[in-house]
Amino acid sequence: MLGVFGVVCTLFQAQCLADPARPEYVTLRFRGDGFLRHMVRNLAGTLIMVGTGRLSTKQFRDILEARDREKAGPTAPACGLFLEQVHYEEMAGKEGVQ
Repeated sequence: MLGVFGVVCTLFQAQCLADPARPEYVTLRFRGDGFLRHMVRNLAGTLIMVGTGRLSTKQFRDILEARDREKAGPTAPACGLFLEQVHYEEMAGKEGVQ
């Protein structure tokens, strides 16, 4: 995604995981080399549109490739979203770093 100041963040992986035991919850996992302010919330809001049938998966892909925030869905609210893990590959294996 192209940022406000020309910063490019590459999204390597996006997962949407459902728990059959708790169908009202969905887990979204994103892996990238960096994230802009509200980037994950913007992705989540757009994925909600896909999940509710207001956008197709092709339209979602087109939105990502367009790199234009105006084409994406609404920003999802922060409640319910949390950071699970941060991994710095170049730091892995150094003392005190997991």
